[in-house]
Amino acid sequence: MVTQYPFVQYPYQVAPPAYRLYDAGGVGLATFFGSPLAGAFLVATNYNRLGKSNNGVLAIVLGVMATAILVYVGFTQAKGTSIFGIVCFVATWQIAKSLQGAAVAEHVARGGVLESKWKAFWIGIVTLAVLFAAIVAVLMYQQNGATVTIGTKDQVIYSGQATKDQATALGNALKTAGYFQDRGVTVLLNKGSNGMTISYVVQDGAWNNADTVTDFEVITRGVASSVGGLPIDMRLVNSAETVEKDEMVTAQAGTGAGSLGSN
Repeated sequence: MVTQYPFVQYPYQVAPPAYRLYDAGGVGLATFFGSPLAGAFLVATNYNRLGKSNNGVLAIVLGVMATAILVYVGFTQAKGTSIFGIVCFVATWQIAKSLQGAAVAEHVARGGVLESKWKAFWIGIVTLAVLFAAIVAVLMYQQNGATVTIGTKDQVIYSGQATKDQATALGNALKTAGYFQDRGVTVLLNKGSNGMTISYVVQDGAWNNADTVTDFEVITRGVASSVGGLPIDMRLVNSAETVEKDEMVTAQAGTGAGSLGSN
């Protein structure tokens, strides 16, 4: 702001800034409704308009990291999501106030205009919608899974946090065990928060035969090391992949009933 002295003649008046800035309240509002990424986007927008684009890039990177951690906490530690979300909201708001509060105040003092809180709100909502769509897309991909083919016909369909390398190792172990014999057998591999699950697609009624169930327990113990070891949630599923038998296979060995046949 230019100080006016009565004994000095000013040939012109300084024009107010042509751009608008988001204050800390707007940043906090966007963060509350749209995650730290939304708040970081507004902070970055301010930096870009102030001619500090490098700081804007850093703000976006930190916003992405904070949001990724928030999503991770939401999926793995559901009870802590609310607390961590509040921490992210307060932290983003205070950081914006600390880093840009003086610049925003100077902007207003020079006659500059602030961006609307409604605009900040809608940016938060749009960011949340984009994040939600991205999460749904990832979950759908994980649920549908990807396929590793062993030989020409046998398949391991892996999903969740299971990797292609784990699926390949499992398929090779099943081939070595004689379960995969290139006859179109399908096994499902999934890794979630509760551990590893191996599901065998079997003929209808196989899950009602105690000897058959025991055989699958034996084969599961035999291939366990290929996917990280026991315990493993073993499931027998029908052709529609509906679970018909679900047992946790541990290090305690059972009594086998002979070699396993294909489904």
